[in-house]
Amino acid sequence: MFATFMQKSSTISTEVNHGTKAGNQLYPVFFKLEQLELLLVGAGNVGLEKLESLLGNSPAANITIVAPVVKDEVRKLIEQHPGCVIIERPFVEEDLEGKDLAV
Repeated sequence: MFATFMQKSSTISTEVNHGTKAGNQLYPVFFKLEQLELLLVGAGNVGLEKLESLLGNSPAANITIVAPVVKDEVRKLIEQHPGCVIIERPFVEEDLEGKDLAV
């Protein structure tokens, strides 16, 4: 199983059958994050926000963080979470190998 979530504009509208506009097309899903291998790409302000959310919901999550630059706040946060690892370099497609979910 592999899933990728991509952030888009906060106002999402899409055209569906016959050119009619649809409302929000987001589909809510729930994961037991501690049972998955997670990949977080980026460790700046947005990456920190996502990491806080992931760890806030599942402190035991196994998260690999890939980013060329890592904020000090990210480093401090993962000190408290042994399931987190930082790889300090740009993302490469091979980073997805063995991961269940990329954020």
